[in-house]
Amino acid sequence: MINVITGRQVDNLQNEIIDQAVKSYYQDKTHDVFIIVPNHIKFTTEVRALSKLSVLTNKKQVAVNKLHILSFSRLAWYFLKDEAIKLPQILDDAASVMLLEQIVKDHQDELKLFQNKNQITSGALRQMYEAILSVRAGNIDLENIDNEKLNEETSYKVHDLQIIYDDFIDRLSEKFATKDEMQLLLNEFLAKSDSLSTMVFYFSDFSHFSLQELTSVRLISKKAKNTTLAFKTKIGKIDSKAEQGDYDYVVQRTIRQLEHFWQNQQLNYQTTEFPLTKTNPSSLLNGVWTKTNGFDESLSKFLQPVKADSRYAEAYFVARTIYQQVALNNYRYQDFLVLAPNLNEYETYLTPILRQNNIPFFNDLQKEMKYHPLVVAVENLQQIFKRGFQTDNVIALMKTQLFIPEWYKSVARYQNDVDLLENFVLAHGIKGELWKKPLKSFVDAEVIALDKSEQEVEELDRLRKYFISILSEFFEDIETEKDPQAGVTIFWNFLIKNRVAKRLEAWRKEANDAGDLQLAQQPEQVWSTLNDLLKDYLLVAKEFSLEQFFDLLISGFSEANFSQIPSTLDAVNISEMGMVQGQGYKQVFIIGATSSNLPQIEKIPGFFSSENLEQLNDGNNASGYLEDQQKINNLDQNYQFGNALSLASDKIYISYPVINTANEQLEPSIFYKQLLRLTQANEFSQHDLPSSAGDLLTFMTNPEASLGYLTYLKGKQEVNVDSILELTEQEIGEVAQNVLEGSNFKNVPENLPPKLAQELYGDRIETSVSQLETYYQNSFEYFLNYGLHLKKRFENELDVIQAGNYYHETFDYLVKKLRKKLGFC
Repeated sequence: MINVITGRQVDNLQNEIIDQAVKSYYQDKTHDVFIIVPNHIKFTTEVRALSKLSVLTNKKQVAVNKLHILSFSRLAWYFLKDEAIKLPQILDDAASVMLLEQIVKDHQDELKLFQNKNQITSGALRQMYEAILSVRAGNIDLENIDNEKLNEETSYKVHDLQIIYDDFIDRLSEKFATKDEMQLLLNEFLAKSDSLSTMVFYFSDFSHFSLQELTSVRLISKKAKNTTLAFKTKIGKIDSKAEQGDYDYVVQRTIRQLEHFWQNQQLNYQTTEFPLTKTNPSSLLNGVWTKTNGFDESLSKFLQPVKADSRYAEAYFVARTIYQQVALNNYRYQDFLVLAPNLNEYETYLTPILRQNNIPFFNDLQKEMKYHPLVVAVENLQQIFKRGFQTDNVIALMKTQLFIPEWYKSVARYQNDVDLLENFVLAHGIKGELWKKPLKSFVDAEVIALDKSEQEVEELDRLRKYFISILSEFFEDIETEKDPQAGVTIFWNFLIKNRVAKRLEAWRKEANDAGDLQLAQQPEQVWSTLNDLLKDYLLVAKEFSLEQFFDLLISGFSEANFSQIPSTLDAVNISEMGMVQGQGYKQVFIIGATSSNLPQIEKIPGFFSSENLEQLNDGNNASGYLEDQQKINNLDQNYQFGNALSLASDKIYISYPVINTANEQLEPSIFYKQLLRLTQANEFSQHDLPSSAGDLLTFMTNPEASLGYLTYLKGKQEVNVDSILELTEQEIGEVAQNVLEGSNFKNVPENLPPKLAQELYGDRIETSVSQLETYYQNSFEYFLNYGLHLKKRFENELDVIQAGNYYHETFDYLVKKLRKKLGFC
């Protein structure tokens, strides 16, 4: 039996799905029950399902065998793991693009869009790779496209794609597969399998399925014992007449696609509308946003618009509100959700401020691997291969702290020597082949104080010699290698011999001992990713090329992310808009609601533009179609924002900063303006600093975080914060005293004693007019420059004065040479 449950966005349909699934499992534990949800919320859904089962069985601890909470990708692995088929080696995206590059170069003479080598960019190849995946997923036969319905641009793209696609699929066959292969194999399995007849499936929290996911749902609903799907629509009903531009067009289109299949297959299905719940602020806000209800006065208390002076102020507002709600109103950290259209904008604000206030949080934004020291090391190895021993690359490699020589007993000492060596090589202009010369051959110039310390120079030279030795040996061994296996082995042995794996393990243990579980996972994950990339390279490489090898590693790492798990269940959840979230939060913050961020309109097309896709689908003479993901995303913006507004039961905060980091003025989102008008809520202003005692509560959290603001207010005569500062001193005495003393410090210049002045300036002062002007304009600057002789780090650069000296010396040498050669006196 097929069941479709529809409800409004505020209805907790996931809770209904979990209830039904857990009861079905409890009543008959002999059959398999599956709850299929987006991968993003799989963990939280599993926790909720087990909690439900615990209540139902009246047991604190429960174990399940046939209740499965899975995403589509995990469902594929579940069914295929015991099948008598040889699972293909899944190629990483970077390896697939590398294979694609080989194909494009092999067929370059036949192609119309890639006739010039400069056109074969990594971006163009990646777009073509995504187009190939779309063609496979859409079951499109490019030979059946009617070219008469295509314009010249689309026709050229189809022509090139067909040549590349055929060769790409041919090279994949029987060897390896792309990332979508498991979904294709799952659908092959589902089409042939007879085992689904005893299974029960529940689908929740989807508004749209990919083409292959839609095929999976169709096959499951046709063969399974029972299939239940829950969808959220504008008014909780199915609208068969929904059109593009309608609020819930995307989800209605998904329901329509399924209904069309069931009707064609003559399958019985029933629809159920989730009963209307008691009116609450969340449902009232949803009604106003979807224009199904009118204004209600309670909305002005439920929604709080916030205008912040900056992103820092905006992030502090979030932390302060959470801190006070937990401390004063018995909230738990897990009751809060923070959403942003672009979390990267808040990376340097939100996380440090939450930590400063001791607020536990889980940031589910994928953390990119490309900034890890191992990846930085690979990038600089590539640059040294291309450019030689350029100072910035050699020093950057040293600073990764992955290649520390064994004679160093502490990382701090090693880093100090690296810093000193950097000063030395910059001062002496050491780069390229000069790195191979002993440092003592440069000290005669005496350009920096370090030149006079023979022992220190010897120690730094030992470090220089070590790095140049291991790098020279590595490149000498690998540059001429042509066999892929041998080349990869040389690279692997280079890392192992220089104890890179041991350094990563040390970092893992250090983070684990400190209780930072997320950080502790990173060394293992980045090493595992490196292993996968090396395997992928061996699968596709015909001949070893060091340049191509480095390109694959860097491209692969640039696409890789660290997987994350919450270190505690009671934590604030931080995520991005557009990602599916479970309901059950009490307060939700939507930050970064600027005109450039909301709605999140995608403007950059892929290999095929929206116009290209329309022509291709119109000219397709067979079954299958290509989906315009960009268009679907843009059509779904109002609906997705409505989902975010429906997540809180107690309060919604929506905020935007007035300026960005470049001090450029920012405008609020059209969504922000609409909510302000629809709810008539009062806008709250969160400033960077308090201006009066009345502002104090909007900055107060724990003693450490509040101390700076209290100290700032103490400097204002009209504000008395002495009693609060006394309490702060009781909590963090020495820290508070130091900050307060610092705020009261007045830098009153004192004249130098005659003896000290004589030691600094000598008995006789030789000066100039400009130096005297400096003294009278700013005596402290004169003291720094001509008393202490402070200078910025010296770098051997060809400035205007040096250039003049070189020209003068060159012409002087030339004239003397000519006079001698021509016999002039």
